[in-house]
Amino acid sequence: MTAPKNYNANFPLLNTSFADWQIGFQNNFTQLYEAFNINHVSLDSASNAGNHEVVELVEQEKDIQTNASSVSIYAKDVDNQTDQLFIRFGGDQTSYQLTNYQIYSLPDIKNGSTLVQKQYFTFLPGGLIAYFGKFYIPKGSNPISLLINPVIAKNIITANLTPLDVYSTKGTPTLFNYQSPVVDGFAITAFTLTNGLTGLDAIVSVTATGNTFNVGDAVYLRNITGPPIANNLMYGKVTVAGTTLTIQSLNSAGSAFVNGVPTGGDLVSLTSTSGPVFCDRLILTAQPDQSSAQNFFYFVLGNT
Repeated sequence: MTAPKNYNANFPLLNTSFADWQIGFQNNFTQLYEAFNINHVSLDSASNAGNHEVVELVEQEKDIQTNASSVSIYAKDVDNQTDQLFIRFGGDQTSYQLTNYQIYSLPDIKNGSTLVQKQYFTFLPGGLIAYFGKFYIPKGSNPISLLINPVIAKNIITANLTPLDVYSTKGTPTLFNYQSPVVDGFAITAFTLTNGLTGLDAIVSVTATGNTFNVGDAVYLRNITGPPIANNLMYGKVTVAGTTLTIQSLNSAGSAFVNGVPTGGDLVSLTSTSGPVFCDRLILTAQPDQSSAQNFFYFVLGNT
């Protein structure tokens, strides 16, 4: 709220008669009334007189000093954004950013002249990040990667695809099978001690030299080629750490691995107890039955 342009702080004057300052006094009351009308219900309104209609906060250059028994909510500029709302609790405690409303666009991803993915993201309160845009899925391409940029999400909370084109479906659900972290995979050189079981009972030892995984880490066996075949143990939990890790399945379906040397494939971490692992993509391993290539709107929610 700005001060009225014609408000005169010198009225009423001392040692002058009422007649001398009456007009200025009335003018000040008029200006106060009009100023209060900004963002408020008028003082002479039949209902809700004096209530706020909107709260307009002027940008602060730094965090507001807050007394021990107070809470401050204020606007402050944020680098690479615009003014955002902050809250600071009594006694000048740490200030917290309440809003992140800015929408950011990233360069399109193309395969030659074909648009593969349009990318947007925004931040949400509570340390959340929303990724969304347009995603092109060629017919018969399975699996296919949906890239996640910027790479700052530690976990993916939910993901959704909505078709933008008319197509027929036989009920096959869209399934994002796993989230790939931004770490180099450790090459798998051998599968041993497979117990021949499937589902959550499946156990296998995997040799991946140089890995830094710990007991309790969730891992993903990626791009396995040749014997032993990829199976239900795409997801697993490390039960014994080391160059040769023992992994127990976190999947409930699939076929068993057999002992042997794969012709390709590596081991990556989904969640690491040794530090944060960030997601850079989702892999679509089961897609809608499509009569042709399709465009989809995608929405992915993660936390930072």
